[in-house]
Amino acid sequence: MAKTVKKINNENISINANVKTDRKNVFFVKHAAITEKSSFLTHQNKYVFIVDPKANKSEVAKSIKAIYKVEPVSVNMVNIKGKAKRFGTKTGRLPGIKKAIVTLKAGQKIEIMPV
Repeated sequence: MAKTVKKINNENISINANVKTDRKNVFFVKHAAITEKSSFLTHQNKYVFIVDPKANKSEVAKSIKAIYKVEPVSVNMVNIKGKAKRFGTKTGRLPGIKKAIVTLKAGQKIEIMPV
């Protein structure tokens, strides 16, 4: 059985490469969003992650469960459009991001904040 390994948070996570899906669940979560607002949400047992723009709620929930070994209760998604910027005489647009706000079961927590 072929397996691929991805290193996340200094842990090696093995993924079954023979799964008949075109996308792997672990690769949807890019990184945790560590901001002042997201640190206040951790008191409500909610964590904010930057995710792949094509990811949906169920895929994010599966990847959080696989990476952090916790049980998500709900996942809320937020699409943030890129800002319009001027570069001299030319106008352009910065890329947008997609955020996932994951609520965990009571008593569970994720250690993502740097010490």
